[in-house]
Amino acid sequence: MEVHCLSKHRNNTKVLNYKQVARRNEKNKMFKLTKLIIITATFLFSLSTQLWADEAKDINTCMSAAYNYADQTIDDNKISYDGGWLSSTVSWTGTTKVHCNVSGKKINKLLINGEAVIIDGFAGVESKTFYNQVSKEIDRLEMVSNRMISLMRSDLDVLEGKLKLPKPEITKLKEMFNSALSKASLRIEGSDEELAKALNNQLGINEDEVRPLRETIEKNEVKPLKESNKNNKNENLQKDSKPIEPFITQVHELIKNEDFITAKELLSKIVEHPNYDKTEMTKFIETTLKVVKPISGKEIKRNLDAYKFLYELSDGNKKYLNKVNFYEQKLTKAFAEQKNQKEISRILKYIKVSDDLNLYRNKMALAALKLNKSGKCTNEQLIYYGGWVKSGQRKGQYFMDCGKTRYWFNPKDGSNSIKTDKHFSESNSRKACTDYILREVTDAKIQPFNNNYTKHTIGSVTYVQGFKVKNIQNQTLKYNAFCVIQSDRTMEVNIALQ
Repeated sequence: MEVHCLSKHRNNTKVLNYKQVARRNEKNKMFKLTKLIIITATFLFSLSTQLWADEAKDINTCMSAAYNYADQTIDDNKISYDGGWLSSTVSWTGTTKVHCNVSGKKINKLLINGEAVIIDGFAGVESKTFYNQVSKEIDRLEMVSNRMISLMRSDLDVLEGKLKLPKPEITKLKEMFNSALSKASLRIEGSDEELAKALNNQLGINEDEVRPLRETIEKNEVKPLKESNKNNKNENLQKDSKPIEPFITQVHELIKNEDFITAKELLSKIVEHPNYDKTEMTKFIETTLKVVKPISGKEIKRNLDAYKFLYELSDGNKKYLNKVNFYEQKLTKAFAEQKNQKEISRILKYIKVSDDLNLYRNKMALAALKLNKSGKCTNEQLIYYGGWVKSGQRKGQYFMDCGKTRYWFNPKDGSNSIKTDKHFSESNSRKACTDYILREVTDAKIQPFNNNYTKHTIGSVTYVQGFKVKNIQNQTLKYNAFCVIQSDRTMEVNIALQ
């Protein structure tokens, strides 16, 4: 039984059987599939291009920061890049060790040879520490006078900007802040005029920045210290009538459980409590130290998290910062070693027929990997040669040929260095061969343009030198001297007619 269906086309009715319908449906499916493949390929190409662009941008940002903040030019090509959604990490592992964490155009951290050049966006540890001290002092004043603190908060923003610029004049900024703080203290005593003068001269702020502060002073009558203490306490703190002790206990428990993120969040609320005693911070530090001391040095991530928390609790203690830098470098190194281990497993497949591989497995793999990464031995050359060959002439040494070069390796050498035989130079070979001919063959005349110099894989060279000499019948004969010179400068000569 044959099946037909109707299809309208240009007002005409055509009769299609089921085979024609199937062919039309198949064509439609192929068209849609081809279109989907083209769209997918275009998307993947665009994504790849964007990723390369982001990597180049982050690397350039880090290099510029190293130059601007530390006068350090980075020209090392030993670089690793770890891109993320929120931030990316760029590391140089050559002569100059550089570790850089960047978010867009912002440098979060920059370490050069273990020294913190940028930390949390600030120009070094001293800038970060000074900013924390200023912020802490303003927090203290906030407990005394909320109206005045709103004025100084804007100045803190100005100070932060200055401390994040390359090579800030920290000594000068400290002097300005201390002077401003002294004068602002007079304002707490009730002198509007003295406060205006203090604000006019602090932290290098220009007149346009000071004017809004003066207008604020004129609009708000600030009462003397005694009356302010009675009537102007922070209303939000007064509303919090809950006891502080349970919160403090909770923070200690969070620290013991190494939940430093939650502990930090809870601490930010505790310090605003009206009954908070600053000596509690010392107790929090002591609890954290009890937690971190038993942690094995091999547990890098746990140590890093604990010392980061200690660094924040201590308002930038340099001792804890050094620990943070130490474990961050160890973590970076551990990631590199993990990546290196995968490379070693790959190389072992190429050199699996090496002599004594069971004795020097790791050292032989590392030596071959070194040749492979430097481009001296390709994957194909390693596979073809099969690995390290034990030398019958050089005791304890192994060799491998890549191209026309023989590489020597001694696994008992602590440096794990790879050496090549130095070929005798062409000029020295010419002289040695010519001297031999003139010394051993009477009345020989050297043919200056009849010569050839060849290097051999095993380190030796062959120099062919042509010469002429007359025999007893006064006939001129032409000879070639084949001078084979080893890397130890021993020479063997064979003479034959041309």
